[in-house]
Amino acid sequence: MANFRYDLKPELAKDPYSTAKEKGIGRFSQIESGDYDKFNSECDRTMVGFVQNMPSKSGKNGTLAQH
Repeated sequence: MANFRYDLKPELAKDPYSTAKEKGIGRFSQIESGDYDKFNSECDRTMVGFVQNMPSKSGKNGTLAQH
């Protein structure tokens, strides 16, 4: 099983490191799984897995910092 590839639309992904509520991660927290108009889908491609931040399970808050 594989997920079809999708990406956030560029206007939503602008300045992802900003902590302002109307920018960056503030925008990400407002996205719902049914917000199809906020994503670009590539139905002829697949992607491997996804990233999910679950502090209640991991005890850690994720960041967008590259490792």
